[in-house]
Amino acid sequence: MPCLQSHTLFAGPLVRVIDWRCRESEPGCSGEEYASGHQIVFTRAGRFMRHDGRRHVLAEPSTVLLFNRHEPYRISHPGGIGDDGTVIVFEQVEQPFQATHAFIEPAALLRLQRLRSQLRSAMASPLEVEEVALRQLGAVTARTHPDATARRRWLDIVEATRLLLVSQLGARTSLSGLATAVGCSPFHLTRVFRAVVGVPVYQYLLQMRLAASLERLLDHNRRKGSLSALALDLGFSSHSHFTTLFRRTFGLPPSAFQRLTSAPSVARAFALADSRSARSRWTSPTTTGMRLA
Repeated sequence: MPCLQSHTLFAGPLVRVIDWRCRESEPGCSGEEYASGHQIVFTRAGRFMRHDGRRHVLAEPSTVLLFNRHEPYRISHPGGIGDDGTVIVFEQVEQPFQATHAFIEPAALLRLQRLRSQLRSAMASPLEVEEVALRQLGAVTARTHPDATARRRWLDIVEATRLLLVSQLGARTSLSGLATAVGCSPFHLTRVFRAVVGVPVYQYLLQMRLAASLERLLDHNRRKGSLSALALDLGFSSHSHFTTLFRRTFGLPPSAFQRLTSAPSVARAFALADSRSARSRWTSPTTTGMRLA
């Protein structure tokens, strides 16, 4: 029997992200198993074979396997070397997978590894996890270009979502909650928002929070308020989380920004801050165009 270990990295109402490690000790196929939900299975190392009736598909690092809920299958391990991988389980998917596997783009592999790293360090918000997972789903399913009527509906969805985000800037936000509020599915919201705005919902929300933090920091500077309280009020998980993202975006930490903006020459201070943010990873969204991710 195989020695299988699993560790849940994230569990939410929309998706679960689970790492596994399997070391096979016996040849041949496993007993019949059933998928607990619609799943994308990434094999990060090693290999295994999925058997479905008379068909069999090799799972290896460049190919993902696609499972539909309650679908029966068996597993074997050619060469007996075992495997390490990650499975994303979708609790709510509108359409089941039509294929059994898909070749995965390098960018999707990088997204997966980045997500795992953030989950292990508790740096990823639930909204970000859900969006990245649904983007991985979109990477292996067909996409269509919208007609004029659908495009207008897309714009309505995006504007309604933006209004919700700015109205509850510091609130704990979930993709399912946003989707319900604007009248569509989480998967549709993820696809539409990125196509119209150019960035995912979580990144857009992060940019709004960081932009708002500049004025809040000036006010805190005058009132000598706590940066930790400011960070939590804006929806960041901690002072360090806020500081890391602020520095990455603007090129200096919040405390340095406060010191600069309290200097006698505010104009010179802002010029310095601007020069330090020249290498910023900020992505400027736009709602004037239509881009398909």
